Amino acid sequence: SGVEIGNHTAEHVFCRTLDTESVHEQVLDSAVAVSRLSGRPVRGFAYPYGNLVDRTELVTTALRGSGHQCAFVVHNRVNTGRTDRFGWFRISLTASDPQLLAAQLEVLPRLRAARSALRGLSRRSASGHGFASEGGR
Repeated sequence: SGVEIGNHTAEHVFCRTLDTESVHEQVLDSAVAVSRLSGRPVRGFAYPYGNLVDRTELVTTALRGSGHQCAFVVHNRVNTGRTDRFGWFRISLTASDPQLLAAQLEVLPRLRAARSALRGLSRRSASGHGFASEGGR
């Protein structure tokens, strides 16, 4: 139990801008420094700014090969068994009222997941790959 300290890059950069050398400096060297300071291995990584576009193939490959076990983006969505552990969603908590906090943790991510699923159904239906229409039965 206690607090675990993770990695967040050395200088809070947009990971989408990193090349191979800067990934090493910002992500890998940063993890080594945090590990030395904490005396524990660094298992988690949080993308600065929490955006999915910063989850590039280069950064994800570096994280997978460096001992990190997971990485987080902030998109207030529900993780499922299919969510890749290097793109887990986390929730940015801003509410101080217990009822609003409960809504942020439980209700809003589920509503967003339902909205996303409905959009997917709508796109499939519009492209002709969805359900049969009344006239098509």
